[in-house]
Amino acid sequence: MPVFTPLVALISSLVGYQIPVVCQPLPQGTTIQAAISVSAPGYAPFSGQHSWGPTMADAGGVTGPLGYLPPGATVTITVDGVTATLPPVPTDTPDTDENPPPAGYAGWVVIPAFIAIDQGYCDAWTGNDLALRGRALLAAIHEAMHAKYAEGNEALTECRAMQLFPTVLQGLFPAITDPGTAPAGPGPAPVKQRHSSSAAIARWKRATTHWRDAHAKWQRAYSQWLALDDTWTTQVGEQAAMTAAAQAYDAFLPPEYHGATC
Repeated sequence: MPVFTPLVALISSLVGYQIPVVCQPLPQGTTIQAAISVSAPGYAPFSGQHSWGPTMADAGGVTGPLGYLPPGATVTITVDGVTATLPPVPTDTPDTDENPPPAGYAGWVVIPAFIAIDQGYCDAWTGNDLALRGRALLAAIHEAMHAKYAEGNEALTECRAMQLFPTVLQGLFPAITDPGTAPAGPGPAPVKQRHSSSAAIARWKRATTHWRDAHAKWQRAYSQWLALDDTWTTQVGEQAAMTAAAQAYDAFLPPEYHGATC
C-alpha cells in the first residue's frame, strides 16, 4: 500500500488556496474556536475569538463558515495553532446566497474560514485499513469542496465530492497499466528420439540450444510480467476497497446529502 500525501496537505491542494486545515476529534457537541483578525478599507480593524458549534452529531469533517464580511476584506484565521490569511473576500459566494445577510449588512459576504477533519480519519489515513482510508478520503474531498466553492449546500457538495473521488483516488497511486496476459512460453523442450542417427542427434542438439535460449528469455519476461501483474492486481484491489467504502459511507449519510446534480 502506498504512503499517501498527509490528509491535511491533500485537502489544501484540492481547495486551491490557503485555508487552515486541522485534525481534531469531532464528537457530537464539539465546539471549534478560532482567533480572527479582519481589516478592510473604510472599516475599523477587528480581532477576537469566534466559535462554531456545537455539532449536532459525530462529524467526519467540518468546514466553518464566517460571515458577514465586507467585500475586499483581509481575514486571518488561527485554528488549533494553524494560521492562514485567506484570499480577499469576494463580492459574493454561494453560501452568502443561501444565507442572506441580515438587515444592515446588505452586500456583506459569507466565506469558508477553516476545515477540521476528525482525528480518527487523520489517524486512519496513515494506517492499513482500506475501508477507513476510503471513508477518510471522501470526507476530506467533501470538506475541500465546501471551501473550494464557498458552498454550504450539503447535497451539491457531496455530489461534487463523489464526482471527484475517482480522479483523486487514482492520483494517489503510482501510474501503472494493466500488464495484460502472461507472455507465452516456448513450449516443451525438444525430445531426443531413441536410436537416432548422428544427423538427427545434431539437429536435436541445435534445437535444444535454441529452446534453452528462448526459455531463458521467457523466464526473464515472465518474472517482469509477474512483478507488474502483482503490483497492478494489488493496486486495483486497494482502489476497489476504498471506493466501495466511500460509496457505502455516501449511502449512509442523511437525506440532505443526496439529490443534487453537479
